Amino acid sequence: MNCARTRALAWGVPWDQMDPGTSRYANVFLLDLEAAQVLARFSLVHGPYETAFSADGQWARVDDIVLRQRDGERATVTVAAAEHSETCPSIGVQPAHTD
Repeated sequence: MNCARTRALAWGVPWDQMDPGTSRYANVFLLDLEAAQVLARFSLVHGPYETAFSADGQWARVDDIVLRQRDGERATVTVAAAEHSETCPSIGVQPAHTD
């Protein structure tokens, strides 16, 4: 989940949809938590091993795949900003109000 708690990355293996002997894969989702919708969905045959949201709030990264947080579009070039991950307090800590 990003620090603003507006986006989340989730993934799982669809065991009930896999025939015996099928190579394992994971479905990955970029979720818009405010609109309660899926912005992006794709599959990986490994991992994911690392996920992060960029410090500038523009990008989400799953291994070497970079997605634009705004709409889930996949970046077609390397995005340097995606390499600088955001850091935020623990999920259990409520964000400070800014009035």
